Amino acid sequence: MSTAMPNFSERVAAGAALLDKKTPGWYQDIDLGILDLYSTDDCILGQVFGDYSGGAAFLGLDIPGQYAHGFDVPHSDAGEIANLEQWVALTACWKAEIRQRVEAENKVGV
Repeated sequence: MSTAMPNFSERVAAGAALLDKKTPGWYQDIDLGILDLYSTDDCILGQVFGDYSGGAAFLGLDIPGQYAHGFDVPHSDAGEIANLEQWVALTACWKAEIRQRVEAENKVGV
């Protein structure tokens, strides 16, 4: 049974906007080489705030808010491979968001 992949791009955009508001320049603290949303240390919140839970608390996000802002994925009943595919897709969306920001910043010479 196949399940539809959530639209992580919209969720990541919401998470990035929240980070922009609460922690401007956050993306400069991200090491794309180790970025892994499955890891509580190497995820966005882990790299920006030191750990996932502390970052979620600072941003005021409950579990549904963490999903809505692209920091977490709900468990899929489709199985472990489907869960892993979601984590990989979410990480790819965050990498694209950060690369876009870095490229834009480099173009304006900030």
